[in-house]
Amino acid sequence: ETKEKLANVEFEILNEKKEVVYTGLKTNEKGIIEIENVLPGKYYIKETTSANGYTGYEQLIEINLDFNEQITVTVNNKKEEIPQVKIYPM
Repeated sequence: ETKEKLANVEFEILNEKKEVVYTGLKTNEKGIIEIENVLPGKYYIKETTSANGYTGYEQLIEINLDFNEQITVTVNNKKEEIPQVKIYPM
């Protein structure tokens, strides 16, 4: 909705066997994570912790990285719905 870039969102990178190869990756104050020197192959991105007030992205994001290729992935989170409780006097 807001297109706001979120800091402190945590991710893991999994290999093609869905084994964790990078963990504890956090977005910086600009909402970005940069990972260098990754070998070519099939990987999955998994959000492990979302920013306060947002729901996390629950599905794995598949990427296929070729030699000397740079990939940019955008993960869109939604603001949490705050339930409203209405109380009526008797």
